[in-house]
Amino acid sequence: MVNKRRYGFTLVELSLVMAFFSILLMGILTVTLHIGKLYTKGMTNKSLNSIGRDVTDTLRRDFAAADATRISGTSTSSVLLEGSTNRRGRVCLGNVSYVWNTVGLLNGSDATTSAVTMGTSKVKLARVVDTTKSYCVMTSGRYPSTIPSTATASDLLSGGDTAYKRDYAIYDFTITPAAVVGDNGIYRVKFTIGTYDPNTTSTVGGVVECRPPTTAGSNFEYCSVADFDTFVRVGGEKQ
Repeated sequence: MVNKRRYGFTLVELSLVMAFFSILLMGILTVTLHIGKLYTKGMTNKSLNSIGRDVTDTLRRDFAAADATRISGTSTSSVLLEGSTNRRGRVCLGNVSYVWNTVGLLNGSDATTSAVTMGTSKVKLARVVDTTKSYCVMTSGRYPSTIPSTATASDLLSGGDTAYKRDYAIYDFTITPAAVVGDNGIYRVKFTIGTYDPNTTSTVGGVVECRPPTTAGSNFEYCSVADFDTFVRVGGEKQ
């Protein structure tokens, strides 16, 4: 008698194998997505730190060429601020002036202060050639809020990281004299910059941080905030 028994996988065995490979593929996909988010987060932090260093270097050069007796401000701070929460600020060095809007003004409106503009755009951090310190002179109780097209100016934070669609802005900016003698001195420059998509950051105990990824609309991998703190010399280089 001929044995007609056939060997192969049963339906149960095939189902188990398919289930195993499905779980394996899901695990690989999850790990791949997680690695992709970590890479994106790392590139965001790298881009922000690079921009922060560029801003710090520009500030250092301009302060070195400035005269301490011409820097606008008070005895405790060289930054002139307007507004309560959503602020705009400025500092005039006598050769150039810096004007900025904080994140609050860029994302919304303020009852007492309108944002500084350059052309049709709100300024993030503008460097303006201003030998007369006109941006630190009040007219009718207000500082200038428009940078004309004829001015030699550039927004140091405009464009952001266009390759990854990131945009950065000022959260806080302080400039305080540490030691000033005559036209020379040392100033401490502190500023906080970061991405500013609405609802992606929050302030906890005075510290700005990214909302956790579990928060709706947080966009965590594209969020980054960093503090920069440095001392700059004034009067070190004369132009």
